[in-house]
Amino acid sequence: MHTNLLQRSHPDITTTGSTVVAVDGSPESRAAMQWAADHARLTGTSLQVVTAYLHPAAEVEGEAGFPPAHDDVYAVAAGESALAVVESVIGHRDVDHVVAQGPIEAVLVGHAQGASTIVIGTRDRAFWQRFRPSLTDRVTGRVDGTVISVPHD
Repeated sequence: MHTNLLQRSHPDITTTGSTVVAVDGSPESRAAMQWAADHARLTGTSLQVVTAYLHPAAEVEGEAGFPPAHDDVYAVAAGESALAVVESVIGHRDVDHVVAQGPIEAVLVGHAQGASTIVIGTRDRAFWQRFRPSLTDRVTGRVDGTVISVPHD
């Protein structure tokens, strides 16, 4: 779908840098992964998958905090969910994949420096959420590359 249009419009398109895509296992991130994989293949850029995770706060000795012993559990779960999407799109899991704890916009901005293209899947937002900036809005202007927002089917 995107591939054919891009090839017809720009048959000799090439770029430098990398294509970075946010993947969290959701259907929206699957659409972003598909677009990013096609784009990276067409432009000859490397593909980097970025996954962020947060884990719930817990009581640790009477203070609010995060249990460090469980950090690996959350990282593995987030990474596996994202890699399942990657595998469903490109047929394998052999990609440059970063899993980091923190809000997705901070993790994505931190790993997208120097990237030529940053790809984000869009979600349907509830009415009240439309008054807040989207992830695309929060990332645009904080990175040097082009930010692409891919709608879910």
